[in-house]
Amino acid sequence: MENKDAFVLALIAGALLIISGVTGSVGLIKDIITFFAPSLPPDAIAAINFVLSILNAIAMLGGIAVIIGGVLVTQGSVKLGKFIIGLGAGTGLIGVIINLVTLIMNGALTASNWIWLFQSTAWVGIILSVIARLRAK
Repeated sequence: MENKDAFVLALIAGALLIISGVTGSVGLIKDIITFFAPSLPPDAIAAINFVLSILNAIAMLGGIAVIIGGVLVTQGSVKLGKFIIGLGAGTGLIGVIINLVTLIMNGALTASNWIWLFQSTAWVGIILSVIARLRAK
């Protein structure tokens, strides 16, 4: 099986992201598009919204997206697999950062050691996702 190591890393990374509950969203991009919408033609807005809906569905899968991307790299769809792994890991990273900032701002970060455990699991999952993406050829 080609890209076996990338698949195994993606599988482990996806499982860690699922355990930690990390998911993402492309909502920020949608907000930026909405800001520029008055200057775009209606057909372009419809096309952009369609593409963003697909990307958002993939991003909301989080760890499952990383696992699906890992499967795709073993099936010969390396570019698509790497894209989906990157989307799952990237939006997961944004989700973790937003969660950490929220916890710090609320002073809840030190309230429970479980928070650190789940955050650490998420970080390891994101790092392994990036490594899996880099290893896929």
